[in-house]
Amino acid sequence: MTERKYSKDEVDAILGRAIEREHNRGELAHEDLIAAALEIGIPATTIEAAASEVLAERGERDEIVALRKQQWRGFLRHLVPYLFVNGFLVTLNVLTTHFPWSLFPLFGWGIGLVSHLMSVILPNRWRLERHLERQRDRERRRQVKEQIRANARQIEQNVGRGISAVLQAAADRIAGTSNSENRDASRRVRYSPTPCAPDQGAAQDAPNETSWSRDPEEAKQTPHHRK
Repeated sequence: MTERKYSKDEVDAILGRAIEREHNRGELAHEDLIAAALEIGIPATTIEAAASEVLAERGERDEIVALRKQQWRGFLRHLVPYLFVNGFLVTLNVLTTHFPWSLFPLFGWGIGLVSHLMSVILPNRWRLERHLERQRDRERRRQVKEQIRANARQIEQNVGRGISAVLQAAADRIAGTSNSENRDASRRVRYSPTPCAPDQGAAQDAPNETSWSRDPEEAKQTPHHRK
């Protein structure tokens, strides 16, 4: 019995139908796809690479479709003013004079409009790719700018918090030093007057002497002269 061989298109069709029969759903999850590939001997890394390529192609197709819609909207934005302006000019021409001067802007502008229509109907593949590449570049630059702004805001917040913490620590240190100096000053200012008299008679003639002390407890311990 000869070995059967299949072409690439037939392999794709067979695998697609087999997976479709195995999973009777409109969409297939990524994990289910990997499991089905492992059953027929395809490594998971190969499936991951193929899936990445398919998603990239899908994204490019979606970008082209979005660009085509944008081109048609641009043509409509060109067509509407053409109709209104030239309709007004033709009406004004008919009401004011018999010379058909309104045909000049009508045909001149019409050439540009037809050229715009042909570029939309028959797009240039190279121009589409260039346009998509410019859009991707603009999107990348926008993302980079947003990331830079976010980083700058984060750095500004971190610097602000750091400066606030340093100032708070300096204020606490100054407040602690001030409180310590106030306590030392209060101890130095306190004193206790103690009269010193050698005898009772001399105490009446001589002026009272005061002994200074750094602390009230020291004033209590100052000895008085006995008679």
